[in-house]
Amino acid sequence: MLWGLAGCQSLFYYPSQRRFFTPEMFGDPHENVWITTADGARLHGWMVKAKAPAPRGIVLFFHGNAHNISHYYLAVKGFVEAGYHLLTFDYRGYGLSEGVPSPEGLLLDAQAVWEFLQQRPEFAPGKVVILGQSLGGAVALDWIGRTRPEGIGLVISESAFSSYEAIVEEKLNPLGIVRIFRKPLASGLFDDEHAPIRHVARVSPTPLLIVHGTHDTTVSYAHAQALFNASSSPKLLWTIEGGGHISMLTRHGSEYWGRLLLLMDQLLLDDTPDPTWTLRPGVRAGGVHLDRLAIRAH
Repeated sequence: MLWGLAGCQSLFYYPSQRRFFTPEMFGDPHENVWITTADGARLHGWMVKAKAPAPRGIVLFFHGNAHNISHYYLAVKGFVEAGYHLLTFDYRGYGLSEGVPSPEGLLLDAQAVWEFLQQRPEFAPGKVVILGQSLGGAVALDWIGRTRPEGIGLVISESAFSSYEAIVEEKLNPLGIVRIFRKPLASGLFDDEHAPIRHVARVSPTPLLIVHGTHDTTVSYAHAQALFNASSSPKLLWTIEGGGHISMLTRHGSEYWGRLLLLMDQLLLDDTPDPTWTLRPGVRAGGVHLDRLAIRAH
């Protein structure tokens, strides 16, 4: 799904213009939005309205490296059902967005979308959740660590890689004699300036949740450990035992949707949140007692 081997970072991107799922298919009230970046690229997105009379906040979603927003909509529409607005957008070159993707370009895209969101009536400081999956997690951590935007209540990174060079080394490792040269090849052919591990420590003091499956064959679990070790408090690591790539809200959704929404409510809506991130014993999410959940908290 993710990686070809070549001498430019453009092959980290697999955009598509094909339409998969749309808000119209589910009767979800939404608005097509258009956002212009600092270098003139025109991006397309959806502002999907919360199905609640009193919205709980807004989720800004950074999708993975393949397809476009319509491919990922089914996985994240649950936020709308739970009472959160959802802003999802396509990077340059994806879907209806103009341009050609690059690490520098996606950084401009993130900043433009953030500035757009700040001008919207749905924006509420402190009640914004940034969710980035895979490449989207890497982009979000790079952008937040560099710019340190104010008003974010929680950052969620799921199945993100820690370093461009590191993920290329992993993909070169099984290739026979090539594995001998994997380190110089990776460092020589791929620029790690935008590696999230370089910037993740500066996400603090915004709370950071890192989620990763132990059976992720696209981005190994070691990347989550590296990002967690490099990050600063407050931070939390959720390990999905047996989980694959970006599976929290899909394959493992029956367990993790309730847990995630409770954590979001606690951080965004509770006037006296627990600074240790200890979810309150006795509260139930998805039919499971939270004090019995195996959560790695540091």
